Amino acid sequence: MGADTQPAKPVRHLFAYGTLRPHLAPPEIRPRLAELERVGSATLPGARLYDLGEFPAAVPASGDEAVQGEVYRLPKQAGGLLRWLDEYEERELRPSRSLFVRHARSVRLRGGRRVRAWVYFYNRPVGRAKRIASGRFG
Repeated sequence: MGADTQPAKPVRHLFAYGTLRPHLAPPEIRPRLAELERVGSATLPGARLYDLGEFPAAVPASGDEAVQGEVYRLPKQAGGLLRWLDEYEERELRPSRSLFVRHARSVRLRGGRRVRAWVYFYNRPVGRAKRIASGRFG
């Protein structure tokens, strides 16, 4: 994929495009998501979005494709929350077995400013899943 999973500088943001967005989140995870501070709407360039039914899946793509979502600021002590998010997204220590893999990527906020944010990319074949051409879920 070409993205760094352990960047040199700490990543203080999360890019959410699906069920990690509080208004789309299952009720059982909303209390943990309340630890995030919304920064604003954002675009993740170089990604494509698919509808898997219960949740969307972003995958890296070339060209002008992008995924729409929101950026959230992580709490200062984000380690516990990130471990919890990894578990929720079924991320395992061996990336080849994970459902989603967390990568640090540059995202563009609505005003044009760029920030580094964690994003969960789908780590399985999308098969016959329907592509969401708009790049926006929900």
